[in-house]
Amino acid sequence: MRRLTLVSLLGLMACPLGASAATAYKDAAVRMLDGTVMVQKADGSPATALQTGSVVEEGDAVTVYDKSWLILKTRKGDEIGFTGDTVASFDQLDKEGGDRELRIILYHGTLLLKATDSSSQQSYFEVHTGNLVTSLGDSQLIVTYDPAKSHTRLQHLRGRISVFDKDGEHHLKTEGAIWNWQDGHLVETGDPDLMDQVDVINFNHFFNGDPLIIPSPTY
Repeated sequence: MRRLTLVSLLGLMACPLGASAATAYKDAAVRMLDGTVMVQKADGSPATALQTGSVVEEGDAVTVYDKSWLILKTRKGDEIGFTGDTVASFDQLDKEGGDRELRIILYHGTLLLKATDSSSQQSYFEVHTGNLVTSLGDSQLIVTYDPAKSHTRLQHLRGRISVFDKDGEHHLKTEGAIWNWQDGHLVETGDPDLMDQVDVINFNHFFNGDPLIIPSPTY
């Protein structure tokens, strides 16, 4: 027993200090993009154009111009899509071991989100739109924010979504539904409207890089 203990101790001493510590990452990779997409670093250096294969880091602000789009993928496997005329920054973008800390500030525009689940209680994925905080579990969601109208719209495709507003916390249970907030208050008091099937199909087309379906005009 003494010998085994000594051998084990020597083995531990041979390991470099910190070898068992989890590696921390604070970036997300550009998976696909098209058009003009710029990134502004937190240090105030001149904005630069993003390219496929480059990364966005914690603290970066991303601007996606009209008729452009972007898809990022985190090291946890979350996918974050930007449509045209959208500005957002990554207040936190941190993965360490099994934990993920992701906080996006959406200033205006639309984000398409595919969030992975995590068994860690320390993990979170949040989107801030004005005075609303949307928390995602294993889910798919479209967030649109218009600060001029103080309006946030959530298109909840599936999964666990919670929203914290001026009135408290809401757990969104109806999948494939549309929810609206005006001035920090939930508009829907009854059953929400359901998403158009074309929007659901386009969500999947977007992340696959396929052409989007243009809805038929209504008269």
